[in-house]
Amino acid sequence: MELISGQLAIELTRYCTDNNEPTVSGVLAPWRLRAIDERLEDFDVPPTLTELSELCRLSVRQLTRGFRASRGCSIGEYIAQARIEQAKKLLSTERSIKAVAYTLGFASSSSFCFAFRRAIGETPRQFKSRLLRTH
Repeated sequence: MELISGQLAIELTRYCTDNNEPTVSGVLAPWRLRAIDERLEDFDVPPTLTELSELCRLSVRQLTRGFRASRGCSIGEYIAQARIEQAKKLLSTERSIKAVAYTLGFASSSSFCFAFRRAIGETPRQFKSRLLRTH
């Protein structure tokens, strides 16, 4: 009897944790969005859609549709923007542009510079020198 009541308590806790936040049709639950954001903090290995869908316990299709409804952009766009924001933080340190590029998982510093310039409108070197002038 004790084991059954213990298991019941565990299942009720899981149910309430997953369902205590209001749900809107078509959007991802806040815990799923938090799990995705936490996974994105590790830029050594960019996540795959399959990995994120398993993390959220959804199919890839459900994840991509729900993510777009929740955040207003695709997962790929969101990951790219998160990488650029992380790059800005890293460029404000003493790290070299090449070190930042490899830290964020870019294949080369030139591919990083291209992506950064496309997103920000200036090269990483221009961004870094502008930061140094303002501080």
